[in-house]
Amino acid sequence: MYWDVNLGNAEKIKDVTEQAVDYYEVAVGTDRRYPKTRDNTIPFTNVGQNTSVTFSNLDLKTLAATYYVTVRGYSASFSTAEVTSTGINAGVDSKVVATEVKIPKYVNSLSEVKLQWQEFDSTLPILLYYVGLGSATSASVLPEDMDCLDMLLATDVSKTTFYERRMDFAGKDTYREIRDLSLQQRGSYFVTVVGEILFIVESCLPYWGYCISHQLSSSSLFRQ
Repeated sequence: MYWDVNLGNAEKIKDVTEQAVDYYEVAVGTDRRYPKTRDNTIPFTNVGQNTSVTFSNLDLKTLAATYYVTVRGYSASFSTAEVTSTGINAGVDSKVVATEVKIPKYVNSLSEVKLQWQEFDSTLPILLYYVGLGSATSASVLPEDMDCLDMLLATDVSKTTFYERRMDFAGKDTYREIRDLSLQQRGSYFVTVVGEILFIVESCLPYWGYCISHQLSSSSLFRQ
């Protein structure tokens, strides 16, 4: 497990006393709401002034549990501040396993193609699909040699490769009828389906490292 102090969800507390950070402690737990569960996976560990740390030889539950990283900052006068990350699911990556697109070897129409595919296998939800149709020419690039993002951004290479029908939004459907085509008799074409996964991006404004303490309320920690 890799942690970076910039990945917190804190907000700056105004009108409070600022003190330099002397050292950090990092813990991992399964519930950030309660003190006992903030460090029930990895107890609070002194990492000095390092702003990143890697924990190894862990026995995390794949997809079955959510983990939270809690960071405490201590000043030289022993004032403390604490911040906890959003949830982290172990064993989740962005790998997507595509399936075969089912389409007849020979199509008896020059203006329409019908195709279907099974849902892609992914640890993260498939948000939607895109479908494009093209043909192999001296100016085009085979889809297996292209990056999926380039296909969706309609780059010059993508426009040339999917000349017959540029990458088009298909939603969550796994069946598509591509119409209004101008295919050539005995022409050879390919169809490409791109799946887009749903992912979460967390962003917070970083501030230069210092510890924030307050007399009346809990404090938050910021580190750039």
